[in-house]
Amino acid sequence: MKIITIECASWYEREDGLIQVITIRGKTVILNKTYSKIWLAIDDEICIEELIQKVADIVPKDRLVHILSELEEQGMVGIKNESDEFNTLFG
Repeated sequence: MKIITIECASWYEREDGLIQVITIRGKTVILNKTYSKIWLAIDDEICIEELIQKVADIVPKDRLVHILSELEEQGMVGIKNESDEFNTLFG
């Protein structure tokens, strides 16, 4: 099972409902409406299956996977296998 985690210095929801993120590298990014809804659904950490269900009415699964890949490339989220996380903590 894959776990999605938010990885940034800080973030907040602006008055217009968009999410503004400060990346670990100090870059400021403002997410569009769709990305912002996905970001809020992640809520720090979530398994991919649960995220797919939460945002099914907003974005199809294949598009969600693409969006998560883009966020991971920018260093804004981490995508890890649950078994890898367990081994990191206790291995």
